[in-house]
Amino acid sequence: RILNKYLTTFIKLEKRVCSCIKINDREDLEQVMEKYKIDDMGITSDGDDDDDTVELGRPIPDKWLSALDNDINNIFRAQEWVGYEKREDHYIWAIVLHPINDADTENNPLMRRYRILITEEDEEAIVVSVLELFKLITKHSEAKTIEQALVPTDSESGATELRQIKDNYTLKELKLKICNELRLIWELSDEKKTKALRRMCYTYHPDKASPNEKEVYEEAFKFLQTQIDRLEAGLPLQDPEDTRAQDSTCEHSRWRSYYDKWETNMKRNEDRRQRRHSRNSFEIPDLGLKIPQSMVDPVEAKRWLRQAESDYEAMNILQHAVHDKKVSCQTLFLAHEVAEKALKAGMYALVGLSEHSLKIHDLICHASAIFSERPEAAQIVFLASKMESYYLDTRFPNRHPQPKAPVDIYTPTQATDIAECAGNIISKQ
Repeated sequence: RILNKYLTTFIKLEKRVCSCIKINDREDLEQVMEKYKIDDMGITSDGDDDDDTVELGRPIPDKWLSALDNDINNIFRAQEWVGYEKREDHYIWAIVLHPINDADTENNPLMRRYRILITEEDEEAIVVSVLELFKLITKHSEAKTIEQALVPTDSESGATELRQIKDNYTLKELKLKICNELRLIWELSDEKKTKALRRMCYTYHPDKASPNEKEVYEEAFKFLQTQIDRLEAGLPLQDPEDTRAQDSTCEHSRWRSYYDKWETNMKRNEDRRQRRHSRNSFEIPDLGLKIPQSMVDPVEAKRWLRQAESDYEAMNILQHAVHDKKVSCQTLFLAHEVAEKALKAGMYALVGLSEHSLKIHDLICHASAIFSERPEAAQIVFLASKMESYYLDTRFPNRHPQPKAPVDIYTPTQATDIAECAGNIISKQ
């Protein structure tokens, strides 16, 4: 009997060990833990999940994920702290540097792209889709609900009528919003379409709604699934105004299999997060002042502009006092310095400047951020693009093939042209 007991224990342990050996990623690990009823309290894949420190590239703790807004219609501003989905269901802190100016975005805002910073190094700035970025929302930034906007009544029948009016209006609006979003999504590539649909499921899933909105979102979510099936089958979207029963004759699309897997993973992740933090899925944390958002600073803007003007005077003195090719590289470098400080002054005046962006010497980056706030400043981007290469190339011999050095490369004509660009930039701040 003792031998049989030991053998039974060994066989059970062997199965668990074999299951663990086959683990390839976090999803496999969670499935094994769920299968063998292993508690995951305190287990994280990315360090201390309770650390509230907001740093570039740092994973966003599970308890803050409910503060990420899945709305695909969000527009992001320069210097805004955001959540970036580095891979599916893995989010890190990032800063938006500027939007990318693409002609396609005029017709479809879901094609917007942004340049973001995810590490301290400028070289690590990357361009990502708007579908990979998430706004951060807090209790203080929640929009007023329709229920709050309506005047309540005292009678029971009046309260019932009020709720029906609110629910019908909300459902009608949600259906219209769903149709508008799906029309845009169906113009995207398959990869982006999948990301967008997954975010729509997060947005409209009834489990993500507050208790008083759950019934409305259940109907809206059914409508969303039906419309996806119709589009996959090549059929047109249904009229959101149509109050008749939804058409269920359309076969389930290939999206349904992806959705079923997604929903299973979502609920498992939500259960895990709730066990660890005792949170309800619809609760939004109050992030308060923990997000170090940049602030407009007119005083700092003037300080940087004064220094830019001083550098501009020094550049002009050097350029006009010595008419020699030997100092053209120094003139070009000073022109870059003038432009950089003037652009940073513009950033402080418009949106502020984070300590991370302050280290960036990329003129196009700052000019593009200014242009995103002031469309009339389009010429600044053009001027910055002409000056971009003069930060390092004008100073270091190893930036050029041997035996050339910067002193051998640049001419007085180039210096005059770029100095004029610097003057134009400083005059536009």
